[in-house]
Amino acid sequence: VLCGSVESHLELGKKYLATGKLQDALSQYHAAVDGDPNNYLTYFKRAIVYIGMEKGQLAVADLNKATEIRPNFVQAQLQRAKVYIKQGKLQRAQQDLEQSISDARLKDEATQHLESIQPLRQTIANAREIYESGDYGGAIQILNVAIESCPWDPELRDLRANSYLAVNDKMAAIADVRRITRLTNDNTDAYFKLTTLLYENGDLADSLQQVRECLKLDPDHKLCYPFYKKVKKYNKKLGSIEEKVNSERAELYLLNEQYDEAIADYQKAKSVNNGNQRANEGLNKANKLLKQSQKKDYYKILDVKRTASKREILKAYRKLAVKWHPDNYKGEDKKKAEMKFIDVAAAKEVLTDPAKRERFDNGEDPLSPEGQQPDFNGQAFHFPGGGFPFGGGEGFHNFKFHFGDRF
Repeated sequence: VLCGSVESHLELGKKYLATGKLQDALSQYHAAVDGDPNNYLTYFKRAIVYIGMEKGQLAVADLNKATEIRPNFVQAQLQRAKVYIKQGKLQRAQQDLEQSISDARLKDEATQHLESIQPLRQTIANAREIYESGDYGGAIQILNVAIESCPWDPELRDLRANSYLAVNDKMAAIADVRRITRLTNDNTDAYFKLTTLLYENGDLADSLQQVRECLKLDPDHKLCYPFYKKVKKYNKKLGSIEEKVNSERAELYLLNEQYDEAIADYQKAKSVNNGNQRANEGLNKANKLLKQSQKKDYYKILDVKRTASKREILKAYRKLAVKWHPDNYKGEDKKKAEMKFIDVAAAKEVLTDPAKRERFDNGEDPLSPEGQQPDFNGQAFHFPGGGFPFGGGEGFHNFKFHFGDRF
C-alpha cells in the first residue's frame, strides 16, 4: 500500500524492516522520499534498508543527502562511517567517527569503531606486503581477516581472487570476482574477468550471461564484444551436444522404465531448445508412462519385457492362465484367482494386438473407460450380467477373449 501520508509510509517501512521484509520496507521509504524530498529522516530510514540489502553506494548517497539537509545529524554520520569501514574507505570512516564521537549517546559505539581503524589499516598493509612477496596462501589468510571487517571492499576481494588463482583455487576466485560485480557500478573490467574465468572453468552458459552484462554497460567494449561472439559460438555448439545427449539418455531411461530420470533429461533437453520436437514428444510419452506405471502394467502382469515378441507374450499368458484359471486354482482365495485371471487375459488382449499395444506403449490404457474405442470387426467378450462366469458376480473389464488360444 503506497498511498497515504509520509508518516504512514515511515511507520509501515519501520514495521516491514523489523520483520525483515526489506523490499517492502524499501517501497514504503521510496514513497516517503517522494512525498517529502526535504525530510532528512526519510533518506536516513531508506539508507538503513539499503545497508541491510548490502547496497553500500546507495546507502552512502542517502546518508549524504540526510546530512546535507541536516548538517549536525550525527546518527547519519555514524551509520555512514560504518558503511565506509565495510567499503574499506577507512580515512572517510575516521573523519565521520571523529565527528559523531562528540555526541554522548553515540560516544561508546563511535569510539569502538574508531579504535578498530588503525589495526585494520595494518592488517591490510600486511596482506599486500605478503602478496607481493609471493606468499599467496599467507595473503589469503590475512585477507580473510581484513574482508571480514571490509566485506564491500572490491580491491581486497580482487587481491584475494588473484591469490586464489595463484594457488589454483579457481572456484573461490570466481566467487570473489562475482561479488565485485555486485559491489561496484559499471565495472566492466570485473565482468570481463568473471566471464573469462567461467569460460576457462567450462561454464559456458554462465560465461555468456556475464559477458552480456558487460555489454549492457558498454555495447562496444573492446574486450567483451569479441569475447561475446566467441562464447556464443561455443555455447551454441555445446547446447546442441547436450540436447542430443540428454534426449538419447532419456530414451535409454525409458527402455529401463526409469521414468523420473527420463523426464529430468527430456526437460534438460527442452531447456536448451524449447522447440525440440524429439524432447517434447519424449517428455509427453515419459509423463504418460510414469502415470501408467503407477496403475496397471500389462507387461508386469505377464512378467515379460517391453521388447517381448508376440510368441513370448502368448507363452507367458498360457502359463499364467493355467495357474490362475478358477477351475484349476486349488487355493482358498477364489476371488484372488478370478482377478488374476482377468488381468492375465486383459494383458494378453492388449499386448497381442499391435494397435492396442502401441497405444499402451505410448502411455494409454486401451481397456480403461477413457481408452475404449469402438471395434466392430471383432466380437467383444461380455460376461453375462457383467459378472465373471466362474462365480463371484463382480464386474470386471470388458475385453476380447478368444478361447481358441487360451492354452
